[in-house]
This record gives sequence, structure tokens and C-alpha cells, in this order.
Amino acid sequence: MRTMIQRVSIRVAKSLVVLFIVLGLLSAASALWAFSKLPRTFGVPYSFVIIETYGPQDLNVPMAKIYLEPPSSEQDLGFEGASLKHTSKAVPHFQAAIPLPGVVVTGSGTIHFGRNRIDVSDGKIAINGRSIENHDSERILLGTSEFEVRDDFRKTGPLEIVLGRNGWYLESRVRIAR
Repeated sequence: MRTMIQRVSIRVAKSLVVLFIVLGLLSAASALWAFSKLPRTFGVPYSFVIIETYGPQDLNVPMAKIYLEPPSSEQDLGFEGASLKHTSKAVPHFQAAIPLPGVVVTGSGTIHFGRNRIDVSDGKIAINGRSIENHDSERILLGTSEFEVRDDFRKTGPLEIVLGRNGWYLESRVRIAR
């Protein structure tokens, strides 16, 4: 009887080990898949475009900065909307001594980039139908049109989003690779 219990215990233990290995592999595969979808946050100077959105009341401080995943150019963008005003303009970047390529946007309308639709309404933005709010206490770790993951720490200032062509975004800046 004792050997029967030992055999069953060994089989259960082996089954649990196999189950944990399979769960670990699935978790690792899903993490790698999600990591591969993230927009790149490093680029060489002049390989990306910065969109700055301004509200109607203050044209000095942007409400949001959207860094388009490198490489990108102004030819990748499409603009729609009678009241959407967009101007190509060099905009400041925290690592660059001279301003980098950008587009300053005011009014309301739609911007197209890759598979993305960026709806702008007087400085407020929605990416692929998901409103991107500037919450004082929450930072966007990862977002798509289906879900969004936030944490409880956020720096002050305008919202800064890196947007990939595939519709995935995160709150960050594109850093200049050296």
C-alpha cells in the first residue's frame, strides 16, 4: 500500500512540475510577444517626428507631445478636419541642442499614422478611439485600442506618448541613441 501512495505522489509531483514548466513557458512567450509590439523609444536625430497638441487657451505650453516611432517622417502623416490646423515646425527635444522635426496641431480633427487614428479636440487626444487623459497620478505603461495598463506614478508637465505604427503606445519620450 505504501508503494502505491509513493507512486501516486511521484506522478502528481511530476505532473505539477510539467504544469509549472508549461505555465512558465507560456508566460515567457506572452511577455516576449508584448515586448516585441512596444514602440521603439530610441532613435537617431531627425529619424522621428514629434506632434505637439495645443489647447485653445494656451498656445505656449503643449497639452501633449506624441513621439512617432522612429523611423517616421511628415509624409507618414495624414490630416483630416476643417478646424484642424497643423504646421510643420521644429520643436524642442530634451536631448537636442537644436529643435527636431515636428508638427504643431491646434483645433479639432484626425491625424493618421500607420494603423493609428489620432483624434484631436482642442488639445485633448484619443488614440484609436481610446481617450488619453492627462491624469496627475497615473502613467501609461502600455496601451492599445483594446486595453491600457497604468501605474500610480506620473511626472508633471504635458503628456508625452511614444506611438508605434502598430497602434501600441506608452508614456515616454523617444531618446536619441548615441
